[in-house]
Amino acid sequence: MRETAKKYRDDRRGYTLVELIVTILILGIVASVMVVGISAISGTKENACAERLSRLLDQARLETMSKVDGDVWLELCVRDGSYYGILRTAVEVRREVELGPQSLRMAVKNGENEVAVISSSASFSIRFSKGSGAFLFGSGYPAFTSVQIVGNRVREIVIYEETGRNSLK
Repeated sequence: MRETAKKYRDDRRGYTLVELIVTILILGIVASVMVVGISAISGTKENACAERLSRLLDQARLETMSKVDGDVWLELCVRDGSYYGILRTAVEVRREVELGPQSLRMAVKNGENEVAVISSSASFSIRFSKGSGAFLFGSGYPAFTSVQIVGNRVREIVIYEETGRNSLK
């Protein structure tokens, strides 16, 4: 028993260079996998928000071209810490969709200029032309070319005024 204890006490070799290199390589591989995974996850909020808004814009366009009486508009606002898209007519709320968390930044742009930044104190209304579904600009409804959603990544919904269509970039 004494010999075994003495053997362990006298064995002070430490780690070999090969063991250190292998350990560092394994740590490097694990770290790179984590970075790739985290960057993929980080853009999901922006993607989901942009996709929901794009679908809501499409639905508003279809509602406008259908037999709904009166004007149809889409209001972008913040409530309870989240962005919402509210599809309205003159008489009712047709649909209300939670778009994403307020930790994102949503801005309405005309070219490179920001027309509005959606916040708890500032909403933005998008009006559609009855029959054609085109975006309607005029008094109280400023012209815009895109809606930008910013978080760890930037997603942009480009709108086409004449047709009321949109595309996700």
